[in-house]
Formats: sequence, structure tokens, C-alpha cells
Amino acid sequence: MAAIESSLEAFYASLIEENEKRIMEHMKQDSFDLCGKTFRYRKITTAQHLELDRMQAGIEDLVLAKGATKLEITAKLAEIYQKRAQYHLGMDADTFYSLPWEDVKPVLDACVRRTRRGHPL
Repeated sequence: MAAIESSLEAFYASLIEENEKRIMEHMKQDSFDLCGKTFRYRKITTAQHLELDRMQAGIEDLVLAKGATKLEITAKLAEIYQKRAQYHLGMDADTFYSLPWEDVKPVLDACVRRTRRGHPL
């Protein structure tokens, strides 16, 4: 049993490391090709940043609420990412919801980090 847990931990650690590499590479980019369409990184306003942080805090409130379902939390998370796509990439909701999650999520995570930390060298 310990060997299986150790293997799973190593597997998840490798996934996290690979995801981190993808995000760091995306942080260096000014444009992103997603399903044949190019989107450019946009700086967001302080008001937009505050709105996104408030939305994120709403998820934390849902997690703390004992009656919140995983579906409610996932739906709220999707709303936040859609708003990030709108603000950071100028992407409309229909396009966001039609893109593969595994493609768009790391791009948006990179946009958020770039906003908070600045453009990496």
C-alpha cells in the first residue's frame, strides 16, 4: 500500500511540476494561440483586479459553507476564469466555453501570475 501511495505522490508531483513549467513559459508570452485564434495579453485595471479577487473570495466562502456542492464550486470557478479570459485576453464567453480546459486554464493562470508578479525576464 505504501508503494502505491508513493507512486501516486510522485505522479502528482510530476504533474504539478509540468503544469508549473507550462505556466512559466506562458508568462513570457504576449500572445497565445488557442484553437487557431490568437489572443493578446492585456493589462487589467485595478478595478478589474479587485473584481476578480472578490469573485475568488466568493469561492472561499462557498468552500467554507458546509452546504456547498462541488458543482456549485466548479461553476463559480468557471465564472472566474471566464471573466479572467474576458479581461486578460479580450475573449468572449462563447469562445471561452468552447475551448479545451487544459489549454485555456494554464494560459489564464499565467496571466494572473504575470499581473501579480510582473513580466518574467
